[in-house]
Amino acid sequence: MLSFNDDIQGTGSVALAGILNVLKCFNGELKDQRFVIYGAGAGGIGIARRIAACLKSKLKLSEKASHNQIAVLDSKGLVTEERKNVEDYKKPFAMGKNVYKSWDAEDFSLLALQEVITNFQPTVLIGTSGCAGHFTETILKAMADNTEHPIILPLSNPTSNSEAMPQEIYKATKGKAIVATGSPFAPFQYNGRNVLIGQGNNFFIFPGVGLGGILSGGHYISDEVFTESAYTLSELTPDKLISRGIIYPSFKNIREISAHIALVTTHQIAQEQGTAEYSIEDIKSRMWKPRYHPIIKTE
Repeated sequence: MLSFNDDIQGTGSVALAGILNVLKCFNGELKDQRFVIYGAGAGGIGIARRIAACLKSKLKLSEKASHNQIAVLDSKGLVTEERKNVEDYKKPFAMGKNVYKSWDAEDFSLLALQEVITNFQPTVLIGTSGCAGHFTETILKAMADNTEHPIILPLSNPTSNSEAMPQEIYKATKGKAIVATGSPFAPFQYNGRNVLIGQGNNFFIFPGVGLGGILSGGHYISDEVFTESAYTLSELTPDKLISRGIIYPSFKNIREISAHIALVTTHQIAQEQGTAEYSIEDIKSRMWKPRYHPIIKTE
């Protein structure tokens, strides 16, 4: 059956696209980033997998090297190779002792977020924990100490579960951070300017991948589809938004975005499985359009 898991693969794709867009702002390199993912459920591991897959396929890093740039934390702290009874899906991202053995920490069996931020010195902090307020002022300030423009993505839904409010992040980092959230937040004022926050929603990915998968007639949707979809979403984000720190496009353009995600999906499946190629015009002609009868007022 042709299928994919949007909570894992779609979430990873959207997060990677946002990171790629931030790096455009400052001519940063993906290979130079260190990532902390706070929350090791389906979404968090999906993001870790997508980042690692990109580092391997696009930048030709080894699996070990790519995983060493990613620290994953769950409710028990940093996931490490020394911890017992680690769930199988987390094991690939269990940090090796050689990475953390020289850290300044009290208890290596329970490395909390603050210790990881201080010692691992990440440039990217992603929240998928569902735990409101866990990105404290101290943690946010530590992120700002690590890098000139920390990437901070509290992606937990709904708004009440966000690891930090965007206003709090701007205040703690003195406006240095680039922020996107999983839930919609209203614009706010910071230092006399209006700040809009991009929303990293799977809606950018799953309709297009689903459509592309159906049209292709392929037997499976490969992992590479989601890396290519991330790059496509990044390319479809207008530079005028990225320059303002808004790292996702407007939902108003979702049909155009979905068509291009479907295009890259069909192309990737065709390359792998020898199925038919489609043009963007072909795909748009096959997209469903809602049509409603007019509402007529009667007496």
